[in-house]
Amino acid sequence: MGASAKKISIDPMTRIEGHLKIEATIENKKVIDAKSEGTLYRGFEQILIGREPLDAVQLTQRFCGVCPTPHAIASAQALDNAFGITPPDNGRIIRNIMQGANSIQSHILHFYHLASLDYFEGPEIPPFIPRYEADYRVPNSVQKTLTDHYIQAYQIRLKAHELCSIWSGKMPHMASIVPGGVTIIPRIDNITTSLWRLKELTDFIDNIYIPDVIMLAQIYREYLHVGSGCGNFLAFGQIDLDANLDVTQRKRLLPMGQMADGKLLKVDPAKIAEDIKYSRYDSETHLHPSRGETHPNPTKKRLTAGSKRPATMGKSMR
Repeated sequence: MGASAKKISIDPMTRIEGHLKIEATIENKKVIDAKSEGTLYRGFEQILIGREPLDAVQLTQRFCGVCPTPHAIASAQALDNAFGITPPDNGRIIRNIMQGANSIQSHILHFYHLASLDYFEGPEIPPFIPRYEADYRVPNSVQKTLTDHYIQAYQIRLKAHELCSIWSGKMPHMASIVPGGVTIIPRIDNITTSLWRLKELTDFIDNIYIPDVIMLAQIYREYLHVGSGCGNFLAFGQIDLDANLDVTQRKRLLPMGQMADGKLLKVDPAKIAEDIKYSRYDSETHLHPSRGETHPNPTKKRLTAGSKRPATMGKSMR
């Protein structure tokens, strides 16, 4: 690191879900080193100890106010497996509707309300100011259109929440998901109301959301490669198409899988391990989640100088 190098720190990062600190070292206008640090300890593993198993569905949803649905469904599926039960088709389908509605609102949230302000400025009023100076390239003729779509996206996200809450009772933190399915019965009024919400969402996605995404992708074409990661990904999939008791064997609309070194591979949950060597925990590292323990140590020393691995408060899985 040369004498001209400059270190900057952004704490907290805004427009993300959770608390995050970023440190970067810049030399000759290039980032030569960067570290990220999660700064929020939640301790849900410890909160759940000794509790009634049915509480898990409600408690784990509190991980996040934006995406409580997958936490509820994952907890319910774990209880399904523990009790040896599978949801009937109606229960499975209604869970899918909840998850699909939440996925729609989450994508709209990410694009418009978390990411788009890095690409266009908007008017000189909150929430568009204050702002960091960024690489703004969107033509002035398009600025007002994107601003209108940004505002409209709030109402469309509400429609997605309403679609979910028709079946879940409320959103966020739904009440109707339980082991074995859901507690709500499909009625004609629920189905009809859902179809109206779905039509509005489809119209917005097809005619506004997708064209806006394509437009910005064309303007910032090289951003596809700027700051790209290692290229390894892991997904457990969603939208169950059957009710196999073993959730890893279920057919899904979005299947589970992993991408490693450019190859598409299957997922073996037995090989998953929690790596907490570089996190602020005193627990043993590289254990399967079923064997791992949670012993937080917020004063744990950071890594030595020159290391490329971050010190984090959370657990990483590999």
